[in-house]
Amino acid sequence: MLSANPDGLECKHCQVDGKPFGAMAMPSYGVEDLVYMSYLFVPFGSPRDIRLELGETVVICPATGGFGAAGVQVAIAMGARVIAIGRNEQELARLKTRISKGSSTPHVDTAKITGDEGKNAAALHAFGTIDAVLDLSPPSAAKSPHFNSAILAPSSQRLH
Repeated sequence: MLSANPDGLECKHCQVDGKPFGAMAMPSYGVEDLVYMSYLFVPFGSPRDIRLELGETVVICPATGGFGAAGVQVAIAMGARVIAIGRNEQELARLKTRISKGSSTPHVDTAKITGDEGKNAAALHAFGTIDAVLDLSPPSAAKSPHFNSAILAPSSQRLH
Protein backbone atom coordinates (compact mmCIF):
# COMPACT_ATOMS: atom_id res chain seq x y z
CA MET A 1 0.00 0.00 0.00
CA LEU A 2 1.32 3.45 -0.87
CA SER A 3 0.35 6.56 0.98
CA ALA A 4 1.42 10.16 0.69
CA ASN A 5 2.89 11.92 3.68
CA PRO A 6 2.79 15.69 4.26
CA ASP A 7 6.22 16.18 2.63
CA GLY A 8 5.00 14.67 -0.62
CA LEU A 9 7.09 11.51 -0.23
CA GLU A 10 5.61 8.07 -0.58
CA CYS A 11 5.70 5.51 2.21
CA LYS A 12 5.48 1.81 1.54
CA HIS A 13 3.70 -0.44 3.99
CA CYS A 14 3.18 -4.16 3.90
CA GLN A 15 1.68 -6.80 6.08
CA VAL A 16 3.26 -10.23 6.25
CA ASP A 17 1.54 -13.40 7.35
CA GLY A 18 3.14 -14.75 10.54
CA LYS A 19 3.09 -18.22 8.97
CA PRO A 20 4.64 -17.96 5.52
CA PHE A 21 3.55 -20.53 2.97
CA GLY A 22 0.44 -21.28 5.00
CA ALA A 23 1.22 -24.17 7.34
CA MET A 24 4.94 -23.59 7.93
CA ALA A 25 5.38 -22.63 11.58
CA MET A 26 7.66 -19.82 12.67
CA PRO A 27 10.19 -20.64 15.39
CA SER A 28 8.91 -19.66 18.78
CA TYR A 29 11.30 -17.41 20.65
CA GLY A 30 10.91 -16.37 24.25
CA VAL A 31 11.60 -12.90 25.56
CA GLU A 32 15.05 -14.01 26.77
CA ASP A 33 15.92 -15.28 23.27
CA LEU A 34 14.87 -12.03 21.64
CA VAL A 35 16.78 -9.93 24.18
CA TYR A 36 19.93 -12.01 23.60
CA MET A 37 19.55 -11.69 19.83
CA SER A 38 19.52 -7.91 20.20
CA TYR A 39 22.63 -8.22 22.41
CA LEU A 40 24.44 -9.90 19.48
CA PHE A 41 24.02 -6.80 17.32
CA VAL A 42 26.65 -4.92 19.36
CA PRO A 43 29.56 -7.16 18.30
CA PHE A 44 28.05 -7.86 14.85
CA GLY A 45 28.51 -4.34 13.52
CA SER A 46 32.31 -4.26 13.57
CA PRO A 47 33.05 -7.54 11.72
CA ARG A 48 30.41 -6.58 9.18
CA ASP A 49 31.91 -3.10 8.72
CA ILE A 50 35.41 -4.45 8.05
CA ARG A 51 33.96 -7.16 5.79
CA LEU A 52 35.26 -10.09 7.82
CA GLU A 53 35.25 -13.06 5.48
CA LEU A 54 34.91 -16.80 5.77
CA GLY A 55 38.11 -18.38 7.09
CA GLU A 56 39.78 -15.15 8.21
CA THR A 57 41.35 -14.99 11.66
CA VAL A 58 40.05 -12.45 14.15
CA VAL A 59 41.33 -11.72 17.66
CA ILE A 60 38.51 -10.87 20.04
CA CYS A 61 39.52 -9.12 23.22
CA PRO A 62 38.59 -9.39 25.96
CA ALA A 63 36.50 -12.46 25.15
CA THR A 64 35.31 -13.50 28.60
CA GLY A 65 32.83 -10.68 29.19
CA GLY A 66 29.29 -10.47 27.88
CA PHE A 67 29.95 -8.57 24.66
CA GLY A 68 33.28 -10.33 24.05
CA ALA A 69 31.69 -13.77 24.33
CA ALA A 70 28.88 -12.61 22.05
CA GLY A 71 31.55 -11.36 19.63
CA VAL A 72 33.09 -14.83 19.56
CA GLN A 73 29.68 -16.32 18.73
CA VAL A 74 29.08 -13.79 15.97
CA ALA A 75 32.52 -14.29 14.40
CA ILE A 76 32.11 -18.08 14.46
CA ALA A 77 28.68 -17.70 12.84
CA MET A 78 30.34 -15.58 10.13
CA GLY A 79 32.78 -18.43 9.47
CA ALA A 80 35.87 -16.84 10.99
CA ARG A 81 38.67 -18.47 12.94
CA VAL A 82 38.67 -16.84 16.38
CA ILE A 83 41.48 -16.25 18.83
CA ALA A 84 39.68 -15.36 22.05
CA ILE A 85 41.87 -13.63 24.60
CA GLY A 86 41.16 -12.78 28.20
CA ARG A 87 42.64 -12.78 31.70
CA ASN A 88 40.59 -15.67 33.10
CA GLU A 89 41.76 -19.01 31.71
CA GLN A 90 38.81 -20.89 33.24
CA GLU A 91 36.32 -18.57 31.51
CA LEU A 92 38.22 -18.93 28.23
CA ALA A 93 38.01 -22.73 28.54
CA ARG A 94 34.26 -22.54 29.30
CA LEU A 95 33.73 -20.24 26.34
CA LYS A 96 35.61 -22.59 24.02
CA THR A 97 33.58 -25.57 25.27
CA ARG A 98 30.28 -23.71 24.88
CA ILE A 99 31.15 -22.57 21.35
CA SER A 100 32.31 -26.07 20.40
CA LYS A 101 28.97 -27.53 21.49
CA GLY A 102 26.99 -24.95 19.55
CA SER A 103 28.81 -25.06 16.21
CA SER A 104 29.51 -27.84 13.77
CA THR A 105 32.83 -26.30 12.71
CA PRO A 106 34.13 -24.12 15.53
CA HIS A 107 37.57 -22.63 15.05
CA VAL A 108 38.31 -21.13 18.46
CA ASP A 109 41.72 -20.81 20.04
CA THR A 110 42.36 -19.04 23.32
CA ALA A 111 45.23 -17.10 24.86
CA LYS A 112 45.61 -15.59 28.33
CA ILE A 113 46.17 -11.86 28.62
CA THR A 114 49.10 -11.07 30.89
CA GLY A 115 50.40 -7.68 31.93
CA ASP A 116 53.33 -8.07 29.53
CA GLU A 117 52.73 -6.69 26.05
CA GLY A 118 55.65 -8.65 24.57
CA LYS A 119 54.50 -11.99 26.01
CA ASN A 120 50.96 -11.35 24.78
CA ALA A 121 52.23 -10.54 21.28
CA ALA A 122 54.42 -13.67 21.26
CA ALA A 123 51.45 -15.83 22.28
CA LEU A 124 49.36 -14.34 19.46
CA HIS A 125 52.27 -14.68 17.01
CA ALA A 126 52.12 -18.46 17.53
CA PHE A 127 48.67 -18.52 15.88
CA GLY A 128 49.97 -17.07 12.61
CA THR A 129 48.57 -14.17 10.63
CA ILE A 130 45.74 -12.19 12.19
CA ASP A 131 43.31 -10.62 9.74
CA ALA A 132 41.33 -8.48 12.17
CA VAL A 133 41.12 -7.40 15.80
CA LEU A 134 37.81 -6.75 17.54
CA ASP A 135 38.33 -4.90 20.82
CA LEU A 136 35.23 -4.90 23.03
CA SER A 137 36.97 -3.58 26.13
CA PRO A 138 35.08 -1.74 28.83
CA PRO A 139 36.46 1.68 29.83
CA SER A 140 38.07 0.10 32.90
CA ALA A 141 40.43 -1.88 30.62
CA ALA A 142 41.78 1.20 28.83
CA LYS A 143 45.34 0.66 30.11
CA SER A 144 45.45 -3.09 29.43
CA PRO A 145 48.21 -4.04 26.97
CA HIS A 146 46.05 -6.56 25.08
CA PHE A 147 45.15 -4.26 22.17
CA ASN A 148 48.77 -3.22 21.52
CA SER A 149 49.78 -6.88 21.76
CA ALA A 150 47.28 -7.80 19.05
CA ILE A 151 48.61 -5.00 16.85
CA LEU A 152 52.20 -6.24 17.30
CA ALA A 153 51.27 -9.77 16.17
CA PRO A 154 51.63 -10.53 12.43
CA SER A 155 48.50 -9.12 10.83
CA SER A 156 46.89 -7.32 7.96
CA GLN A 157 45.97 -4.52 10.41
CA ARG A 158 42.18 -4.40 10.13
CA LEU A 159 41.23 -3.10 13.54
CA HIS A 160 37.88 -2.19 14.99
